[in-house]
Amino acid sequence: MAICPICGDKIGILLKSKTSDGIICNYCATICPSVSTTSTNEIKEYWRENHKRFSSFIKTSELSSFMYPNETITIDDNHMLFYIGKEKKLKKEPIVYKYEEVDSYELEEVGGKTVTKKKGGITRAIIGGAIAGPAGAIVGAATAKSETKRVGGTTILKVKIELPYGLKTLSFFNTSSKIKEFFDKCMNVNKTKNQSNDEQKQFFSVADELIKLKALLDSGVITSEEFEAKKKQLLSQ
Repeated sequence: MAICPICGDKIGILLKSKTSDGIICNYCATICPSVSTTSTNEIKEYWRENHKRFSSFIKTSELSSFMYPNETITIDDNHMLFYIGKEKKLKKEPIVYKYEEVDSYELEEVGGKTVTKKKGGITRAIIGGAIAGPAGAIVGAATAKSETKRVGGTTILKVKIELPYGLKTLSFFNTSSKIKEFFDKCMNVNKTKNQSNDEQKQFFSVADELIKLKALLDSGVITSEEFEAKKKQLLSQ
């Protein structure tokens, strides 16, 4: 029986995933959204990074549901990390996500069917016919109101995670306000980080322009007045 080159477990015939250059177990494949186009060594590196996160993980709280125990979110608020699963029931190292990697979430209706019901058509047709004959009946039927609604089905919370190696989607049947509040919190961390990165890029861009301007001043291409005017313009952005 084949051995997974990442975790060392035996690989069953129906429990294997094909990478771009080999075979790994299905569990090790869960960390990568595009296993078939990723090399085994790359996926191994993803798990090494994950192991660093898991090694530093210290549980501070968890979000659990009696209805959906397998969707428990275990949280390390100090390091801003989380994983799916109950701490005491882990059989393998879970995939650990950073708050800032939560990109967005949405509610999606799955299953069920759409039913359209007409209201008032028959009554109006009878009244119309009594007043104006067959023509009145036709007009009366045409004025019937339609009401469309969805029957059955389930609402699923889909969370998009922007990992270094691709976009991953987590699905939850638990759509409680607490779980949505948690992911809102994660998205705020993501937003703050992106704003910080943008500000940092802008800072280095301005600094680079000032260096270029100083070189032009030193070489006599621009005057001191031109340099100061351009410098003031850049710093006011």
